[in-house]
Amino acid sequence: IPVTGADVTDLDVLLVQGGNIVGRIAVEQRRPDGSRSFVAISRENRELLPPGMRVVANANPWREGGFKAAQGENCAADGCSLLTIDANGQFIVPSLLAGTYDVEFNIVNDAGNSSQGSLDLVSTVRSGLNVVSGITTDAGVIRLLAAATLAGRVTDAESGAALGNITIRAVASVRAPGDGSRRRSDPETETDAAGGYELRGLDPALRTYDIVAAPRSDDLSGARARPYASATEPSVDVLSTTTVDFSLMAVSFAVSGLVTTDDGGPLESSGERLAEPGALLRLRKDGAVAVEDPLGDLRLRSLPDGRFTIPHLATGTYTLTIFADGYAPRSIAVSLSTASASLGTLTLTRGASLVGTIRNTDGSAPGEDEIAGVFAVTPNVSKTLYGSLVRDPNTRTITGYRVSGLAPGTGYRILFETIAAEIVSPDKGRFVTLVSSSEVRTLDLVFQRDVPTVFAKSRRNGSNFLLSFETSQPLRARRASDDVLARLVSTLTAAGSLSSLEMSADRRRVSATYTPGVSESSFTLRFSGFSSVRDPSSASIDDPEFVISSTFAFYSGLDDYREASVPNLTGGQVSLEDDPGRVTIPEGAFFVDASSSVRVGFERSSELLQDAVSLQGLGYTPEGANLHALRFSAESYPAEIRRAMAATPPSITPKSAFYNVLLPAGIPTSLAKPAQLTLRYSTGTDPSALRVYWYNTAANAYVVQNDVTGIGNTVNSGDRTLTIHVDHFSTYVLFDSGAAVISGNQFAGAEIDVFNFPNPFDLRVKTVTPIHGVPARSVRGTLIRFAVPPSVAGAGNLHIFTVTGRRIRTMNLGDLSGGQFYYQAWDGRSDSGEDAASGVYIGQVKIGDSSAFFKMALIK
Repeated sequence: IPVTGADVTDLDVLLVQGGNIVGRIAVEQRRPDGSRSFVAISRENRELLPPGMRVVANANPWREGGFKAAQGENCAADGCSLLTIDANGQFIVPSLLAGTYDVEFNIVNDAGNSSQGSLDLVSTVRSGLNVVSGITTDAGVIRLLAAATLAGRVTDAESGAALGNITIRAVASVRAPGDGSRRRSDPETETDAAGGYELRGLDPALRTYDIVAAPRSDDLSGARARPYASATEPSVDVLSTTTVDFSLMAVSFAVSGLVTTDDGGPLESSGERLAEPGALLRLRKDGAVAVEDPLGDLRLRSLPDGRFTIPHLATGTYTLTIFADGYAPRSIAVSLSTASASLGTLTLTRGASLVGTIRNTDGSAPGEDEIAGVFAVTPNVSKTLYGSLVRDPNTRTITGYRVSGLAPGTGYRILFETIAAEIVSPDKGRFVTLVSSSEVRTLDLVFQRDVPTVFAKSRRNGSNFLLSFETSQPLRARRASDDVLARLVSTLTAAGSLSSLEMSADRRRVSATYTPGVSESSFTLRFSGFSSVRDPSSASIDDPEFVISSTFAFYSGLDDYREASVPNLTGGQVSLEDDPGRVTIPEGAFFVDASSSVRVGFERSSELLQDAVSLQGLGYTPEGANLHALRFSAESYPAEIRRAMAATPPSITPKSAFYNVLLPAGIPTSLAKPAQLTLRYSTGTDPSALRVYWYNTAANAYVVQNDVTGIGNTVNSGDRTLTIHVDHFSTYVLFDSGAAVISGNQFAGAEIDVFNFPNPFDLRVKTVTPIHGVPARSVRGTLIRFAVPPSVAGAGNLHIFTVTGRRIRTMNLGDLSGGQFYYQAWDGRSDSGEDAASGVYIGQVKIGDSSAFFKMALIK
């Protein structure tokens, strides 16, 4: 309790009896023959624990209190206590207030936290421990698993000289829900004088890491920057890889300047605890998708007087954005080609500010381990402002916020980002507009986390599937039934069986093995459980927590499947587990609101269709030959990939697996900003001859996909990957073809196939480019394309209806022949010539006795 003696005349202190948590620690040891065993930790062998290990207990949901202890003698520096292990070999977390706690066993495995005899272990969390005053809670046995180690050497790309003091960082390639965009515990180390490094603490359960040499993020002072460009080796499997070497390119350019304010006010910007002196600079290379921060992976803080130098940059064009509390941000284009750039004096002008308190729904303050940041962002994510959080260092809570630099007359969303990288939109902050640049408005906000969700991933393992169900919040541990895993994961429509069910220590992941039934093409499983967080709107006495429930359909023909929630505010990445394929999505890429997150699915099927040619020689149609060349029955593949496989000409062999990016219904597959797509090509393939193709469902044809940024394809021959920027999502595959369009069996169906593009659409005049050799044309509204199968012909008409069934437009298409493609524009007008209102419309193409319906969305 911070007090000043002059102000205190009497002080009453109420001491509350606390509860304890006890448990045992067992560490995994490797024997010389490669086998492993667990050894219980006692007072006699506690030196097996790394001296960098911390044991931290935090209430979840947050409340004041908690505990922090350390193994070793270096604890006094940060004010924690020494880890206690009693005569019975139990660790003790004492004197906790009543509540539910997560106990973290955080291990820092680097040269500064190692000692002779200590083991290389992986951090873990034991969640859902219920503490009652005056009672001791048994946490059971905490198993600390042996970590994997990666070694290598870093050299200069030109001279081959060894490079010392280069930071090497490991970032998990596949992140579970609840993981932030940047983990606090990402393992890292530095190279020695001979350029060698040993990166310890890698979690075999995560399996794949992106290994980054010379990272520039999280270095606001620039003290760790080295004159070399960052390099990344993606999707390194630490179960099979032990060595990764880097050859770094030297960079010598810098950007410098002076930041001032138009009114002479001091420069301050958001810091970890409070506003810190100096402006915050964020530099982003144009055309690059930022991975760790949406406004640029390179951050730096100017000196308090505004002077700055950003060193060690490669050639290219950049966008520099400057932030300072109380002032509008400023962005400057920077080009580096032959020399460093001096930007001179950059003056910031005053901007409006928003301040207020932050409270939970019950009136308490959220903990500093709950909220990571606050933003003001326009609904279309065209402008993003970083705010600062007001922290109480005594209670470790977030009490308020401040966002500066809002443009007068512009509407903003006020959003929170949680430590788990979730985006929370408080009700009162959904749309805020300030009047003048000098306005400082007070707006108190309520922090309430969204309903927790569950995501699935699967990976083929021989004839079985390794499944994982990952939740955005820990699962409840209040009742014995909460640990009955067969109730959490169960079969819904399935002929096979589940086995090897296991819950992770942090209660965020349930894994299982599924063995399909004979000739089973797909199976559906149910996940249902309770989160550890109470639902404030629940009236249930027995089960007041959030319900986490969903069903998942899995296909036997998929080798990998992964889904994740990608916030439109920050963007994100979806990676496969057994393949380096990935899609990296920038902030503001989706045509949804800034407060929305999009569920993105990524799937892979390794079908090369090598027997299709011989099957066609036996009399199969091209489509039938492809479907019979598959490893499994056609029903074993999702419809999108199955149609793409069937449309592949048998004479053209795919040079990669088929990759498909899935978005929820109603989310446009076209993107507002380019995303980065990485595909792996087949062994023995010349990557210089490859081109990326996407499958056009409506045309039943493949269209070549060029890099939309103009950068061109990037090849990594070591990983056999090809990376490209795309402006839409579809099914993708690599062919060694030079054709712009590869047509498949275009009219295999017996029905009219119809769709419109763009969709959604507005009433502006726009240029639309069809395929099949049809020239680009200028249309007002949208262009409707329909394919007529050979068996259909006759008089054609196009009808447009409202969703209530009222017909507003009819167009005579004339006599139409089968086996042809046709295009017809709709200008968005009714038969009376009036513009149609915004909304959803139903189109009908009628040819003779056949017809097909489709949906269109008009947005003004």
